[in-house]
Amino acid sequence: MKFSNVNNITELLKYRVPSQSANVIKDISNQANLLEQRLYLVGGSPRDIFLAKKITDLDFAIDGDPINLANSLPNKLHAKLIAKSQFGTIKLQLHNHTIDVARTRNETYAKPGALPTVSNSSIEEDLARRDFSINSIAVSLSNPDWGNILDPYGGRKDLDNRLIRILHPGSFNDDPTRIFRAIRYEQRLGFTIEKKTKKALLESIEFIHSISGERLRSEFRYIFDEPLVLDILERGRFLPILTAIHLGFQSFNTKEIHEALRTMPKYYVNHFDQVHNLIYLAFLAYYLTPEESVQFIKKLSMPKSWKQIVRDTISVRSIIPEITRINLKESSLFKYLRGHCYEAILANRLLTKSECAKKRLDKFIKVLQYMKPELSGFELQKMGVPNGPLIGQLLSEIMVQKLDGLIKSKKEEVKLIENATNPKGLSFDIDHRSGGPESGI
Repeated sequence: MKFSNVNNITELLKYRVPSQSANVIKDISNQANLLEQRLYLVGGSPRDIFLAKKITDLDFAIDGDPINLANSLPNKLHAKLIAKSQFGTIKLQLHNHTIDVARTRNETYAKPGALPTVSNSSIEEDLARRDFSINSIAVSLSNPDWGNILDPYGGRKDLDNRLIRILHPGSFNDDPTRIFRAIRYEQRLGFTIEKKTKKALLESIEFIHSISGERLRSEFRYIFDEPLVLDILERGRFLPILTAIHLGFQSFNTKEIHEALRTMPKYYVNHFDQVHNLIYLAFLAYYLTPEESVQFIKKLSMPKSWKQIVRDTISVRSIIPEITRINLKESSLFKYLRGHCYEAILANRLLTKSECAKKRLDKFIKVLQYMKPELSGFELQKMGVPNGPLIGQLLSEIMVQKLDGLIKSKKEEVKLIENATNPKGLSFDIDHRSGGPESGI
């Protein structure tokens, strides 16, 4: 199908949009018509309908107040207003869908990287403010031209030619986050950044420094959520977008990561889907020096969870020589790795060149991290150990001897405590069966 020849999308909606999504479109357009307000399907929705992609978002633009539209929806639809933004956009829950409804608006930018100043406008001006031509297509959801396509910037033609193209030369200067969106769409859709758009992108890379840490972090989060995250990061390294953030990313090696993921043991393949996608943050951090990692944390204004992943990745990498020492006790291995987050340990397991390190990280991930004393602190108190630091010290000693294979049962744990706290060898009234309360270590 040649998209540029399609002028009305009604037929495509019938077989490319799931029934629940179609009901959302029908109900909200009916209500807008009753209010005599023009409503449009905009953003990625028309693009994905053309491309027969899964519809994950429904975005609408209205030439009136979105809140009035939300409040006027019949009670039987059980619509719920979730949020509203300073830019005149609301989030609405309808038929188990979260949808965005925005006032048609114009945007101006005081300087690169700044948030826009908005004002009400026509749908034509609204489309002119958008990032790329393929996202500047609108579908009328109002009578009498329901389903008609508005495409003033040739978005359908660019869909035919599989191109990512900006609407005007200053687009990336206005909003440098579009640089990241360009490479995300390019890789996700299998498109190519159009020649003049690529030139404008390269000329605007310097404006990445004007993006706030929070917004920059959001762009990384969007990348980490993409199916082809490594392809996007590699494109970002090549252009060079990543090195504009920090020169340390010159050494970022997606080929090495691809190979590590391709050859990783079945155990990790079976569990990889359960790993948080911030594993890719750990992959990025792995190639930085400690000093560069500090700067990266600052650049993205990272929250505590992100900071821990970056710092732990560098920390684990730095102790690889220690955990590969000959005759290293398992208790020492446990002490080295305990407290480091899983993403950091896994990233090092997959990327280290040391076979010894791989085996020992495997042992920690699969076995050691789950080991704990069978005796609990409460049981130690019943045995007469006073509440306080001594309990923690004794539990730690149990853990050390258990890890090193010196004790293997709850009975032996009790004997250890007896010897440590009761030189006369008096016995304690304690249940020797396994499976007692967890120690909390």
